[in-house]
Amino acid sequence: MKKLVLKKILPGKREVLERWLKDLESVHRNEAKETMRQEGISREWGAIANLYNEDYFIGYAEGGVDIRPADLSSNLNRRHQEILKECLDDKKSTFTFGYDILV
Repeated sequence: MKKLVLKKILPGKREVLERWLKDLESVHRNEAKETMRQEGISREWGAIANLYNEDYFIGYAEGGVDIRPADLSSNLNRRHQEILKECLDDKKSTFTFGYDILV
């Protein structure tokens, strides 16, 4: 399973999201890896892009067919959901990949 998400960042929330993404990669990296293993996710990344003078979050997740929902008893997962809810527009915009070629 591969999932790509594009969400508009709410006004004034880019810096909050940037800090969180940096913390996920550094401070919370090992804990994030453990929660990803529990969920069946092998790879996940997030990026911020400015398109037509508006900020967007691009998120990608990849895993097997048995991906499980985030365990919200985990403080990290709860905090992650809170930050995304605080910073991103809630309009749905999910893209499913049709192919992936690696050379």
